[in-house]
Amino acid sequence: MQADLFNQDEPEEQPSVPIKAKPRVPTLVGASDRTPMKHAILNAMVGAEAGVCALDRHAGSRAMWVDLCAGDGGPDRDGGIASSPEIFIKHAAFILKKAKQFDLNLFFIERHGQTHERLESNLEDHINLYVNSAGHSYETRRGTTDTGRSWKFVNRTTQTELYIETLNDDARTVDLLSYPLRSKDFAFINNDPNNVNDFALDAAQYKKLADKHVRVTQYSTLGCNPNGLKRLPYEQRAGWYDKIVKTINGRPEHHIPIMFAFGKDDSRWGYLINTAERFYEETVKRIEKEYRKASDSGQLKHYDLLMPKTNEGFIELIEYLVFTVDELTEQSDHLNMKQIYAQLHDNYGVK
Repeated sequence: MQADLFNQDEPEEQPSVPIKAKPRVPTLVGASDRTPMKHAILNAMVGAEAGVCALDRHAGSRAMWVDLCAGDGGPDRDGGIASSPEIFIKHAAFILKKAKQFDLNLFFIERHGQTHERLESNLEDHINLYVNSAGHSYETRRGTTDTGRSWKFVNRTTQTELYIETLNDDARTVDLLSYPLRSKDFAFINNDPNNVNDFALDAAQYKKLADKHVRVTQYSTLGCNPNGLKRLPYEQRAGWYDKIVKTINGRPEHHIPIMFAFGKDDSRWGYLINTAERFYEETVKRIEKEYRKASDSGQLKHYDLLMPKTNEGFIELIEYLVFTVDELTEQSDHLNMKQIYAQLHDNYGVK
């Protein structure tokens, strides 16, 4: 079931050239009242993915899990379930223990040097907690790479291997196609940027994975206004529209997009998931459940959950996230909204 959300040309491929980010003093990572809900949903999704990977019928398969904007991997500062790296390590440990003849590769990418150093240290703690827990004895190798550290664990009983690597690099330039995934193999990509300039999921690479019939799931954060994006000219903001639409359109066959955001939220945080049909209803229910928990606890009590179920609803939510009220009501003096809508219709089929 492939929802006919938008129609557009295939995204242009961007060259993958490693670029080292300039060092800076990082701020706290993952500090937001939306973070616990975001991580709870990620935990459920990765857990479901791990359960499928561990099934006997997938013996001999491979999986690639990528955290494009991993952060420092430390304990969640808002009382949530965990950081994204801890979530991935926890469920990777399950696969290492339960799956048969399975190869799982985890890549944690963080471009800021000091944050990457903390990530390496925190990953060691997570590995000791989940992978090296009592009762498990795996063949273990630790090493260094050109851009970070690596860990390899082999379960000789099940012939399953887990490889973990950190990359102190800019995820926007990393080649996701370099790991040799085959048809029916698995991939999970977590894309958690802070703003449009940091959106790290390359739509062309993502589509190529889908075209290879890799079972690739993606979970993207859309930070549409945390730094005052709405004050920028339309031409600079329109990049979000392109990224959202191309990510939706690049999904594999039999994957369905889910998009949600929060009403009454000046920062315009949104989230985009492309997940397999069989996980769609479960994921929607999980989002609704976690929202109710966050609202009842007071974390999100001032926000309404916006989660469209139709093509028209998707378009309205994207407009809410990207455009200003004046632009949407055609009251802006410096923009010709009729021309803009004509352009959107030509490119994406937006009515």
